[in-house]
Amino acid sequence: INPPLFALQGSHTATPTLLTWIANNSATHTHRATALAFGTTMITFGSILVLWLFGTLSHPPLYTKATFTLLASSVLIALFTGATLGYLVWENRKKQVIRNNVERESEKIGLSDRSAWFVYNL
Repeated sequence: INPPLFALQGSHTATPTLLTWIANNSATHTHRATALAFGTTMITFGSILVLWLFGTLSHPPLYTKATFTLLASSVLIALFTGATLGYLVWENRKKQVIRNNVERESEKIGLSDRSAWFVYNL
């Protein structure tokens, strides 16, 4: 059994979902392209980190340091994801109040994701 191989496969199975979520919550092609490039970079960085953790930092058969590091990273990722979802819900509620009080035609052109009519997908 090769733990780094399983860790890499696990990280790359989430890639399409994460990149789709990033793309759906970015307006204008430049924001979307930048966000997708950053997301791809972070996913690749995570893959390199996993190989380094299991290959250099931690030793078989228990891989104690690597397991603890990956578990702590997973908890941090879950916390940041929860915070991001909370922020997006908060932004959607603010935009809903604006949409209730303002007509679409009175809004400035070119606001992209700052527009009151841009709703973040959760």
